[in-house]
Amino acid sequence: MTAVRLAALLALLLAGWPVTLPAATVTSREVADISVTLYRAPDRGSGAMDRRWPGGYALISETRTIAIPAGESVIRFEGVAEGLLPETAIVTGLPRGVREKNRDARLISPAGLVDAYLKRRVTLRRTSRETGRVTEQQAIIQACPDGGVIVQTAEGYEALGCSGLPERMLYSGVPADLAPPARRFRWWRPATGR
Repeated sequence: MTAVRLAALLALLLAGWPVTLPAATVTSREVADISVTLYRAPDRGSGAMDRRWPGGYALISETRTIAIPAGESVIRFEGVAEGLLPETAIVTGLPRGVREKNRDARLISPAGLVDAYLKRRVTLRRTSRETGRVTEQQAIIQACPDGGVIVQTAEGYEALGCSGLPERMLYSGVPADLAPPARRFRWWRPATGR
């Protein structure tokens, strides 16, 4: 009888416990309007700006319209400049402001693909400089330190790029969790809106 009472009491307590639902993710891919303002570096010389190395700052303003559900949301802004630092982004138009700013780290890039395929099979395609003959062989990416990629083939381990042949890795596909450069902002809205 005590176990039944304890179970009933526990059920009553848990019924009143707040349930945390995962935040809805809203993705913004389209830019309605954009403007760019360049600022010269404060320590610049008096001459003309070097267009190849301006050394200043840029303010990029975008206008985007998104539908946001009530409750907590994660807003993904895709197609933003890869070098954008999340802490420098200013998001306006959200009644309660932004709770959190992040950069999606798993980007579609050569390094992102190598990282996504760590310990997985890829195809190495090499071209002989003398004959022009193309060969392909299976390999597994074993390590991808900042200095290079280590692969394992049927012949053993090697650092990619050390064979002396023009070579590249072929992947079976792009993992679903790799994304174009994006920034995520977490916020809360009491009601649905735009």
